[in-house]
Amino acid sequence: CETVDTSDSSVVYINTAKTPLPNIPGVIKANHNRTDDPLGADADTLTRVVVSQGYSELESLIVHTGTSPSNTTVLLKNASDSYTSGLTFNANSLTYTLAAQLDTLTQLRFRPVVAESGATATIYYLDDQFKDITWTSGSSKWANCLTAGRNVFTIVVTPPAGSLNQPLTYTFIIDCVPTLSALSIGSGDTLFYLDKTFVASTTDYTITVPNDSSMLDVDATPKSSDYSIRYNGNESSTVDISSVDKIEITVSVSLDENLVSQIYQVNLNRVDQMDFRLSVQPEDAVIRVYDQNGATVKANTDGSFSGMFGSYDYSYTVTKYGHIAKTGLVPNSGGLVEIELEEAAADGLSEVSAYWKNFRGSDNNMAITDVHLPIEAEHINLKWNAKLGTGWSAAPSVQIIVDNSLIVMSAQSIYKLDLQTGATLASGSMAASPNFGYTPPTYAEGMIFAPLTNGTIQAFNAKTLESLWVYQDNLKGQSLSPITYDDGYIYTGFWNGETRNANFVCLSITDEDPTSTNEEKIASWKHTQAGGFYWAGSVIVGNAVIVGTDDGGSGYEGPAKLYSFNKYTGEIISSLDILGDQRSSIAYENSSGKIYFTTKSGYLYSAHVDPRTGIVSGLKGVDHQEQCTSTPVVYKDRIYMGTGTGMTTSGTTGNLIVTDADSLEKLYEISLLGQPQASMLLTNAYEEETGHIYLYTTYNAKPGGISMLKLDPTATTGAGAELIELYDAAGFEEFCIASLICGPDGTLYYKNDSANVLAIGQPEARGVVRLINSIGKVDADSGSAITIARNAYDSLQEAEKAGVDNYSLLQEAEAVYDAIREKIAAVIDAIDDIASVQYDAASKRKIEDARNAYDALNTIEQKHITNYAELTDAEAQYIRLYNAQKVINLIEAIGNVNAGSEKLITAARRAYDALSNAEKVLVSNYSKLTASERRFAALTEDGSEDPDAKPEGTDKNESRPTDEEPKPTDKDKDKDKGQESKTKVIGDDETESTSDEEKRRTTIDGVEYTVAEDAATLMERINELAGLEGEPDDEDIIDIYLVYIALEDDVKAQVYNYDDLEAMLNKLGVENHHDEKNGMVAEGLDWNIRLVVEEINEGSSFDTFDGSIGANDLVMVWDIKLVDIITGNDFQPDLPVRLRVKAPNISQYEQIRIAHILADGRIEYYDCTVEDGYIVWETKSFSPYALIGNTGETLRVLAETSSEEDTLPTEDPVATEQEPSQPTPTWLKILIVALAVIGVIALVAAVLINRRRKD
Repeated sequence: CETVDTSDSSVVYINTAKTPLPNIPGVIKANHNRTDDPLGADADTLTRVVVSQGYSELESLIVHTGTSPSNTTVLLKNASDSYTSGLTFNANSLTYTLAAQLDTLTQLRFRPVVAESGATATIYYLDDQFKDITWTSGSSKWANCLTAGRNVFTIVVTPPAGSLNQPLTYTFIIDCVPTLSALSIGSGDTLFYLDKTFVASTTDYTITVPNDSSMLDVDATPKSSDYSIRYNGNESSTVDISSVDKIEITVSVSLDENLVSQIYQVNLNRVDQMDFRLSVQPEDAVIRVYDQNGATVKANTDGSFSGMFGSYDYSYTVTKYGHIAKTGLVPNSGGLVEIELEEAAADGLSEVSAYWKNFRGSDNNMAITDVHLPIEAEHINLKWNAKLGTGWSAAPSVQIIVDNSLIVMSAQSIYKLDLQTGATLASGSMAASPNFGYTPPTYAEGMIFAPLTNGTIQAFNAKTLESLWVYQDNLKGQSLSPITYDDGYIYTGFWNGETRNANFVCLSITDEDPTSTNEEKIASWKHTQAGGFYWAGSVIVGNAVIVGTDDGGSGYEGPAKLYSFNKYTGEIISSLDILGDQRSSIAYENSSGKIYFTTKSGYLYSAHVDPRTGIVSGLKGVDHQEQCTSTPVVYKDRIYMGTGTGMTTSGTTGNLIVTDADSLEKLYEISLLGQPQASMLLTNAYEEETGHIYLYTTYNAKPGGISMLKLDPTATTGAGAELIELYDAAGFEEFCIASLICGPDGTLYYKNDSANVLAIGQPEARGVVRLINSIGKVDADSGSAITIARNAYDSLQEAEKAGVDNYSLLQEAEAVYDAIREKIAAVIDAIDDIASVQYDAASKRKIEDARNAYDALNTIEQKHITNYAELTDAEAQYIRLYNAQKVINLIEAIGNVNAGSEKLITAARRAYDALSNAEKVLVSNYSKLTASERRFAALTEDGSEDPDAKPEGTDKNESRPTDEEPKPTDKDKDKDKGQESKTKVIGDDETESTSDEEKRRTTIDGVEYTVAEDAATLMERINELAGLEGEPDDEDIIDIYLVYIALEDDVKAQVYNYDDLEAMLNKLGVENHHDEKNGMVAEGLDWNIRLVVEEINEGSSFDTFDGSIGANDLVMVWDIKLVDIITGNDFQPDLPVRLRVKAPNISQYEQIRIAHILADGRIEYYDCTVEDGYIVWETKSFSPYALIGNTGETLRVLAETSSEEDTLPTEDPVATEQEPSQPTPTWLKILIVALAVIGVIALVAAVLINRRRKD
């Protein structure tokens, strides 16, 4: 008898007694059969019956972070693994405490291999979530199983149905320590820098502080608001450091026994401070001191500077308009430095006329004019257009009118254009290009100031466009905000992204060195702001410069600021809290003393400005529930502004909103063709005569023309308002975000995304003559030029038309162009007529006719064939059908299987295996081939015909079928009768590893098999699916596959009809890799990976693209992902995947690229090609993608050939049976040669194989 430890769970006790037995202290009692008890029926110590019982466990397990296991990512490994990190897994150890991770990690990846066939491994995590993570091969399984704090999750191994084993649970404990997302320390306005850039994973820092410091303010931002923070053990973030040499910042999560904490230590390096003072002449010069990071050191009330350390480098600047700025390093010992600024030499610049000098044409940013602008659409059209460059960076800028010419920037040049003709009068070279052309230059005191990329402002001589000086900001950034001028200084802001810092700067405009064209300008003062300044134009009121900011966070609806700075010193006079990214200029209405502005989140604001002090007060805001980037126009107690829904691929929807100037509440609105993201132009020239004002606006949607609104300025409703589409941008149809300006003669000037500068007004005969001459030789791309010339001619007054002496050239051009368009339309119709491709003479004829018609076009005409992909698809499909039909015929030629069928079966198999996956799917009788192979394998020798006999229809001297596929004869069929019973049972002598008790006999297609029970069941299920008349259900195919891969290798080898399953998987793979709805195809994926594509027209991803690509077009936006249909999980491949999508009409674009949103929100760009009417690129990352286009010279479609020659086969039994023979074209001869070579190779191989068998 034995005493058994109760912890031994591998023992169970079987109760075979009819009556209970007495308890025996100290041992486990086992009921027993007393009759069989060798100690007798009344024994005091009882016999037990022991039955072994096991658990379904893991054979191996890897747990890792990242996408794949490595020496730096593995947390748990197997004893056989060579990874240098992580604990070692042991199947008998059920609990593991894994290495702690940061709270930035939310996902782990797993490779659990179950020991028992058919068992599953399931992870249970975060209270109620679970997921099957059973792994066999390929990418690791993943689960988002981690949150900040202590995480306990389990992996439960569940045995398959019918198993005697019990489930086994493995428990894992892993702490995700809480972190800070930001950390800064200071005292008052002084910031003490960490010795290294703050990173959440770095916990040890040092700061230098004054010797006499006693209190410090710690600004520690936790990654989550759920965390608690203590500073040297206290809750207050104001820390007493009088008696300590470090600050410990403890970040914790959870308040129970599972408290998890992270300690950041900041060591205090105490040093003596220095004091510094500048004595300057003239006394009103602007002094600035900057620390080692470029931040401004705040001056004391007496003008001195303190709190600085001699071990760091500090610099100072002294500037004043009309003088030469000075800069230098603050002495390490501090002290007094005397500076006397020299007056700058005369620059020789002279004032020039400036009809439209800045973004809004006025100092108060209102864009109100009394010029008679065009109001009759019938006679208004294009006067001239100017295309100044091509490419991504060459978008022309918004313009100004200076020196009786139009000033515009494009690429790295600045131009003066003739106001009447658009001819270039002068040009100058710029240090950089403008940012997407959003922002115009500004004029003042004989200079033009150009906002350029990388935080650059460049000054030019307004007469000659010669460079005078260049400023580049230390934080750089995009120059998107209009430049404001006042009293010798200019003001503007930069933008580095939604959350990053950028500067608002003040620059003296003085040309301090007239002998240099690129002298480095020094800022008079700077203000650094998180989120920066985007389309934020400032306004000057008295001695204040007023500007708004972005909200500093992702999105556009967070809290932002409105600042009033002293325009000379940069000191903040006052600031107000507002909601949303402030992305309009600040408009100032003189009579009321109020400023008006909008935010992207939809707010219209007003506030009062004290012109003496610059204090802004009385802020009022009304949410108008739509995005707004339009600068308000205030006129006679009314405010006019544009609002809308934001960008989609089809453009925007938007409105003109009219509000009361005092209450800011909406009076009425008028729907427009798109959102006016630009600012409006108002003329009151007709008001006295008609009682109406006219508003002019662009809109960010196609065609990108000009809308005009005729309004009563006193109306409280829109009942009498009239919307007139003044100009339809014919020939230049594109999106538009540019604001309009006007010339003294009423001509309107603007640009849209066609990359053209457009002058709109009353055409003149001489201008129309130029437009007609510019048509040149007519081709398929001449449509826009012809339309432009025709519209301009039709807009002329009848008397002026007689002055167009080349009108006949226009008529001839229209006739030639119409003929070209008819030819193109005929090709498009011919391709459309192909419709569904069948393997017949009709389809072949249609495809050939369409191809011949396409090839007859010239290259310019070909790129206008918008359905070219349908033609190449049809050609490829016909070739696939042809190749598949050849195999179908070979399979049919096998007929009834006999001993002489080997060569026919081998030929059919080789032909099938040579097909592509897409072609294999089209072999409708493939199951006949696999059945024939199995039947041939089962034939007995006694029932065999002469092994060397050759069926009729084969060449007696060859070992493979001739080109004329053999067909079974009546004699063959007679011989086949009776053969079916003379077969052996496959598997009788081939399953030694399977016991007889586990074998079963099954019949598949007339052939008997003796195989393992699991193999037999699976073969029957495969045969059932393969024999269905319709398509088998995807889930059924997957279920069978899962059963197959769970089998032991020796059992898998007994699934003799696996080829049929493989064919079904292949067909499923072809379907998975093609998204039917969006026409996208993925290449290079396993069958079980499905391509899922959703076209995006709005939302956060769309907005991210739209806000990042400048003036380029969003052609299409997709959310692309890969899904493993077996697990249902998203799939990220290790190797690049080739994506193809049918190209939309891109003929108007000079360049196209693919944009992709990364996980961190940044955008990366891919080059792409156009092949056979498809846009093609490669990637390993799947998430939102966009096709973006740059309007300019037309993009030539490069897709005249593909990686495989798609030429129709000449050997076409179906076609030749119904059509008379025709001469073989060259392209078909190439295929004949290729097929012949392949045939010879196959023939030689077959002969060699037969010889080896005979030997």
